[in-house]
Amino acid sequence: MQLSKTTLNILKNFATINQNLYIQNGQNVIKTICSTGVMYAEAEVEERFPVDIAIYHLPQFLKIYSMFDKPTLNFEEKFVIISDKDNAKSKYKFFFQNPDCLKYPKGKIPEFESKVQFNITEEQLSDIVSMARVSALPKLLFESDGKEGHITAIRLGDKTSNTYEIDIDMKGEEMKSAMEVGNLNFLEGDYFVEMNENISRWTYKGTDDFKLHYAVSMLVMS
Repeated sequence: MQLSKTTLNILKNFATINQNLYIQNGQNVIKTICSTGVMYAEAEVEERFPVDIAIYHLPQFLKIYSMFDKPTLNFEEKFVIISDKDNAKSKYKFFFQNPDCLKYPKGKIPEFESKVQFNITEEQLSDIVSMARVSALPKLLFESDGKEGHITAIRLGDKTSNTYEIDIDMKGEEMKSAMEVGNLNFLEGDYFVEMNENISRWTYKGTDDFKLHYAVSMLVMS
């Protein structure tokens, strides 16, 4: 098996969320969850994996994989052999770990009723996240009057906080909620967002070749 460029990019993104990875035998769904449990990601990819895959340090695995010119994966029950498609003289045996030692999601993104829905482009998302990080503004505030809305990078609870705001066409109900900027660790692209005061679901819109969703917990507003 050779990993597609899309799957490789998804794995690289998931490695920034959680270094552990578990994929169930026969599945083509890759899932991960952050250490605090407030961010969940799920992708449906073209590859279907023939064995249970339990990797403790995904960034290390991806680094090793990238060191081969044309990497090929040959799966066994307890390990995978990484070799070069055009050079069988060298190979790397990478052992899987006990899944009980890993942190990974046991279920799916929970179903919920959204109060607002909106589209956000890659440029808009990159713009406000970059500005928030440069300005040391740790939260994003989402506000909607049911027809229009805006997202504001802010330091909540600080009346003299600098702010950066972008207007977004939000549909649905009136709502006000916030999230940590650090939880917007997504694959670059456009997203369709469904949100209420407790949770948000971000659906990737870039291509039909794969399905990608993130679920992020919202902050409790006082």
